[in-house]
Amino acid sequence: MIEACRELPAGRAPYESRFPGVAALAASVIKDRMPEATVEHIGNTAVPGCGGKGVVDLLVVCAPSVLESAKACLAVTGFQPQRTRVPFPESRPMRVGALRYQGEVFRMHVHALTAGMPEAGELGLAE
Repeated sequence: MIEACRELPAGRAPYESRFPGVAALAASVIKDRMPEATVEHIGNTAVPGCGGKGVVDLLVVCAPSVLESAKACLAVTGFQPQRTRVPFPESRPMRVGALRYQGEVFRMHVHALTAGMPEAGELGLAE
């Protein structure tokens, strides 16, 4: 379901009304494999009408004890480690992929954090 995608340089893209559907579908695929995780649509694509880079971002928050299995789950789902620029550390990984939705391919980034990390708390997802 999740496809490999070429990592492209960031650019400006208009808001696309299908972004929430893309995020919801990808989140449901992840939640089916990791029901204990919290999965949220984040970033500019989560804000109706907001233009940005055109990449749908998800945030997966899990218990520290299951971060390794969360990374494995994302890999099985089709999300791969980033290969461009300085990658996020494996203690707070980002994975990339693409999802075909309503006839179009949408690029995605999935950020994985553990509950209790300051960044997760700042987003209101510490628990």
